[in-house]
Amino acid sequence: MLESTFIHCTGVGPKTEKKLWDAGFKTWDDLLLNPKSSPLSVATTNSCIEILKVSTDKLAESDYAWFAANLEPKHHWRALPQFRKNILFLDIETDGGYGGDSLTVVGAYDGYDMQ
Repeated sequence: MLESTFIHCTGVGPKTEKKLWDAGFKTWDDLLLNPKSSPLSVATTNSCIEILKVSTDKLAESDYAWFAANLEPKHHWRALPQFRKNILFLDIETDGGYGGDSLTVVGAYDGYDMQ
């Protein structure tokens, strides 16, 4: 999923990303190998190319922190397949202030087991 997103490129939002997908640019490599066929402006394409080159390096380095800083939090889920071994989901539930602000459940999932 991560290598199919362009949302972290400057000037690319959900509509522009869909425009890329619809034009056949399904992965970073599609754009990196064929930028002249991009449906985006030259300036946006060039900016995106630079970010995708860095993205490729950061993914090879397993640098989740870089993606966390460059993707909006609502898009962090896109990194799950690539970083599954390094992610922990933590869920803390309380009684919501009804009865003394008590913890009711603490759960953790590491991609393999739930605790």
